[in-house]
Amino acid sequence: MKISTEPFKNLAKLREIYLLLEQREVERRKKTLKKSDAHPYTAKVALLAINRLKNRYSDIYPYDTNRLLLAKPIHGNDYINASWISEPVFPLPSQLPNLPNNQHPLDQQPWIAAQGPLPETCYEFFSLCLDPDPARRPRVIIQLTAWQEGGREKCACYLPGEVGGNLEFRAYRAIHVGQSSRNPAVEKFRWASPEPMGDRRVRVTLESSEVGPVQSPGGTSFYRKNSLLVELQSCGDARAQQAGEILSQARVVHYECIAWPDQGVPDSVQPILELIASAKAAAVLDPNSPSPSRSPILVHCSAGVGRTGTLITIASCSAYLHIRHSVSPHTPIAHLQPPQAFLEPGRIPSLTGSLEGDLVAYTVDFLREQRVCMVQTEAQLGFIYQALAESSA
Repeated sequence: MKISTEPFKNLAKLREIYLLLEQREVERRKKTLKKSDAHPYTAKVALLAINRLKNRYSDIYPYDTNRLLLAKPIHGNDYINASWISEPVFPLPSQLPNLPNNQHPLDQQPWIAAQGPLPETCYEFFSLCLDPDPARRPRVIIQLTAWQEGGREKCACYLPGEVGGNLEFRAYRAIHVGQSSRNPAVEKFRWASPEPMGDRRVRVTLESSEVGPVQSPGGTSFYRKNSLLVELQSCGDARAQQAGEILSQARVVHYECIAWPDQGVPDSVQPILELIASAKAAAVLDPNSPSPSRSPILVHCSAGVGRTGTLITIASCSAYLHIRHSVSPHTPIAHLQPPQAFLEPGRIPSLTGSLEGDLVAYTVDFLREQRVCMVQTEAQLGFIYQALAESSA
């Protein structure tokens, strides 16, 4: 597997790789738009008229094969714009040195890539953190977008403004309002306001907030690390001013990045690497176990593909490099191979030719097999090569 820094130094080479990856993305899009059952790129649930309201962008959606289903559907609907993301499988030699902090090379980090919630979908968003199954319940959220950028909302503000403050969210209902005037075959829906005293609400309390330890070159912090208490409550009796019963609760570590512009890249690599290490440590369920398991990390930007895909790619590739560097230089490393689940009929052919052994290109393409447009811009692709070149120097 090539760990090449050439695309970082050679803009023409970077452009070539980016265009080849984009070409493959167009092939997947064509399959999606055909709406056929004969391939794994269908997005029928995401593109239902009733669910289009829940999509921040009309062209960013989860595939049916790995979309995340709400454990407790909202008004009978289990859809949320989020995807389960697996890292590529790295076949490694059976004999490996002891790794620090009980890091097992095959204990890969599960991810959830999600769009930044809309004001009407914050209840669904936080309900993920209350999933009754620990293997599905994220204990860590990484926010890679500001609430607003360029005068436009990029993510509904779901975080209290000060420590000790709280916000409450209720489930919205989508109601049918008829057919489109342009196309009568298209059903139209709109949001109905939630009942003032609905059955349940999610209450989010900001318990603590601290500045991340790594500073950007501009002298400002790259992120804040917040501790959130997420509670599912019954709504109680408003007239009697009685608090609702707490039905379930969870504490969540929340990383709020404040210096990563939309469609752009951070000023430096080190803050990203430090954030990834901190988030993965917080996701370990039992640090004292010989083979600790990890809860999924929920990552979102605005669409949940560009900055989100960039961070997951850096995390996956840097983990592979860490294991590779832990092995004796005389021990051969097997080439990266896709897991069996991604060798099913209907998928576009695997990478071939000059990109076949390129770790970054392979990983980006692998992530795009699971969610559209992961790593959205050429600059983001170049930043991945830069990050890996600097982290392995």
